[in-house]
Amino acid sequence: MKFMRNIIVVFIVLLAITSCKNDKKDAAVAPEDAVNSSINDGTTIVRGEFIYFEDVAVLTTNSEIYEVVQDAKMQQLKQQAQKLKKSKTDMVTTTLKVVVVTNPKRAKTADVWEKAIEIKDIMEVKAATSSTTINIK
Repeated sequence: MKFMRNIIVVFIVLLAITSCKNDKKDAAVAPEDAVNSSINDGTTIVRGEFIYFEDVAVLTTNSEIYEVVQDAKMQQLKQQAQKLKKSKTDMVTTTLKVVVVTNPKRAKTADVWEKAIEIKDIMEVKAATSSTTINIK
């Protein structure tokens, strides 16, 4: 009887070990920062999630949050993003060629992000694939 119980325990342990599988996370779920910096013009390629809400434009990457300088290129990105959003609080995934600067609003208040980006070129804009829904009220 004890021998049979040991065989059953060994069988269950082997079954548990062989049924485990390695789940690889989908790299497309969260955009990664592009660290390619152009030597010629000092720009950087950055990939992240863009949102424009209540007069503030923000780009969130895996490692940084940037305020987006509001100029003609940001308005162009905002218009492209509007076409892909289902609600006004949705983000869009974007790849941008930017110049990273100290946030000009830091001179007036410390309650802003330290870094800002000036968009030089909009390379890609698509609907965000994130399954997380955030409702801002």
